[in-house]
Amino acid sequence: VAVANDSTTDCATLGALGSDSLGAFALTRRPEMGRVLADYAAAEAEVRLEVARQYPDLGLGPGFIWDQGVHRWTLALALPNLLGFRNRAAIAQAEAARAAAGARVAETQEGLLADVDAAVSRCRGAALERTAADSQVTLSARASALAEAAYQRGETSGLEPALAGLAVVRARRLQAAALAHVAAAAGALVSVVGNYPDLGPERWPDPREEPLSEGASR
Repeated sequence: VAVANDSTTDCATLGALGSDSLGAFALTRRPEMGRVLADYAAAEAEVRLEVARQYPDLGLGPGFIWDQGVHRWTLALALPNLLGFRNRAAIAQAEAARAAAGARVAETQEGLLADVDAAVSRCRGAALERTAADSQVTLSARASALAEAAYQRGETSGLEPALAGLAVVRARRLQAAALAHVAAAAGALVSVVGNYPDLGPERWPDPREEPLSEGASR
């Protein structure tokens, strides 16, 4: 059975998309991001509930949006400047919980972006290692062929082609290790991104939509 590399997980394929695009994939597909956004949505709903108990006809905008320009989730603290609250304690408590949830969103978002950058750098390093290993195999094979030809012409002893052959074996061993490093780096990048880029939209439900609404993620 011949073992072949899966080209869809190759570092070159994903790395060509750039850190910004891969970061956008991670921020819209990683389950950690979905969880903290859902927590923030719940905290935002609690703030709205406490405000609605005092002002039932007041409408507030969405708690967060996806900014296409910077590829980031942006939190919108949707609370107008109202006076005369009789429910200040409950609202303040809800706002504090929302602030904590917002901090978790920011922390998770920055952490995922840092993971993407690290994985992209790892892929680039593994690609350079593979290029160097491939070049070494080519050079050692050429040197081995020249040494064998010289031995056949009687110009050298049998030690020269033997040493050249050993160099080829060592170069191929380094090449195999480099291929393994590339595969590991590619797997790490796919894991950080959260999904293959060609599998469609995010895999977790969009917390901005009602669970059973038309168009909500399933």
